[in-house]
Amino acid sequence: MMICDVWKHWRPIDYPVFVHHFFIIFCFVMGVSFDAGEYFAVSLMVNEASTPVVQLLWYLRFTHRKDTKLYWVTGAVMVFTFFVSRMLFIPYSFYQFASLDFCIGRGSDIEWFFWCMIPNYFFMFGLNTFWFVKMVRGSLNKLKGIDDGAAGTTFGTIEADGVGDNLLPSQK
Repeated sequence: MMICDVWKHWRPIDYPVFVHHFFIIFCFVMGVSFDAGEYFAVSLMVNEASTPVVQLLWYLRFTHRKDTKLYWVTGAVMVFTFFVSRMLFIPYSFYQFASLDFCIGRGSDIEWFFWCMIPNYFFMFGLNTFWFVKMVRGSLNKLKGIDDGAAGTTFGTIEADGVGDNLLPSQK
């Protein structure tokens, strides 16, 4: 993202995704700093199970292969894996954290950090809910035969703007 959006300007900056990545980096730094890194690593690795499918779908969109069977299959797999790895797992992970009383009152020097994790869960779930709703809307539109650019993603904006500098170097 930093290379494609910010440095090379191949596409407009997707600010929700930028906030998402900043938030994840912040959580990892805090986790490592306060020896809670294993928790973040395990939780987030489950969440990232959908990432390879998302990347393949973006690649297919960007290379104008939205009418292929692979695009349809990838889209269905993406919605399913995103649902399981994020929409189901984040609340389950929060439940597990809550069942440990949020690690509060255990004599830890970093109890404030665990208090900060509670609103972070809601923030992270809110961002993922936002993206999941966009995916479901885009999928329903695709099934109805409505082409809304690219299900409301930044790639749809690029195609609609007709910006000539949105191509990868190999496509110019």
